[in-house]
Amino acid sequence: PGRGFAAAAERALAYLRPQLVDPCGAEGRACLLSEGRAELCTNALVAIASLEARRGGGDRTHDALLRRLVAFITALQQPSGDFHHVFSPKEGVVPGPRKQFCSEEAALALVLAHEAFGEPALLVAAERALDYLTVTKYDFFLGRLTYGADHWTCIAADEAFGRLSHTRYVDFCLGYAAFLARLQYGAGEAPADFVGHYGVGRLVVPSAGPTATVAEALASTLALAKKHGRPALPVRDQLFSALAALLRDQLRPDNTWMFPVPARLVGGFRRSLVEPELRIDFAQHALSGLVRGAELLALEGAADQQ
Repeated sequence: PGRGFAAAAERALAYLRPQLVDPCGAEGRACLLSEGRAELCTNALVAIASLEARRGGGDRTHDALLRRLVAFITALQQPSGDFHHVFSPKEGVVPGPRKQFCSEEAALALVLAHEAFGEPALLVAAERALDYLTVTKYDFFLGRLTYGADHWTCIAADEAFGRLSHTRYVDFCLGYAAFLARLQYGAGEAPADFVGHYGVGRLVVPSAGPTATVAEALASTLALAKKHGRPALPVRDQLFSALAALLRDQLRPDNTWMFPVPARLVGGFRRSLVEPELRIDFAQHALSGLVRGAELLALEGAADQQ
C-alpha cells in the first residue's frame, strides 16, 4: 500500500509542477497562480506536499524547481516573521484580509525545506516564523486568553525539534491543547455522539473537520512534549478521545445505506452527522490524525517492551 500512496502522490505533483510560473515576480522564484495571483496558502501546501514526498523517497529530479518555490515563500516573509498572503507578479504584494492558515503553513514549509536542503537561511526564516506565531502574534492585552487556528504551528514546532528546540514552542502548544480541552465534549456533558468532538453548547452538531485538525495538532504537541521530557497525559487523553470520535463517525458499509452509491463513500468523513457534505480535506486531516495516533501507540508499545 505504501508504494501505491507514493505513486499517487507523485502523479499529483506531476500534475502541479507544470502549472508553477517560473519566474514569479523575480528570477529564482516560482509560484502557482490562480486568476493572476499567488496565494501563500496554496503555494505553501504545494511545497509541503513536495517536501514530504521527497522525504519519503520521492523524485528529487525537480529539486531546482522546488527550491524556487521555497524562495517565493521566503520572499513573502515580513520583518516581523509573519508573511504577506497574496502576491501578483504584476502588482507585487496585494493588501487585503488575512487568510486563515497561510502563515502557519508557510512556517511548516520552511522547516521542511531546511531539513531537505540544509541552508542556514531557511532555518533562520523558520525560526522567525515560529517566533511570530507563538509569541508576537499574541502580544496584545487578551492574547494569552485565547488562541486561533494554530494546529499547523504545532506541527511545524514538532518537525523543527532538534534544530529549533525552544521551550517557548512547547509551552505554546501545551497551552493551545489546554485551551482546546475546554471546548471538547466529555462523557455526560453532551449527547453521546458529541463526545470527543469540539464545540460550544448542545444545539450545534460538531463538525469532523475541526476535530481532525485538532487531532493533528494534539499528536504533534504530545510528541513535542515527550521530546522535551514534559508530562502530557491530559493531551494524550484528549487526542485519543478526538480520534475515537472520528472513528465512530467514519463512513462504513453499515452507515452509508442511505446514499445513492454507498461503496464510493466508505472511508470518508462527512462534515457532521447532519451535514452529508464530503470534502477531501476532511479525509486528509482525519487520515493524518489517525496515522499520527497509530504511530504514537506503536512507540508506546515499543517502549513498554523494552
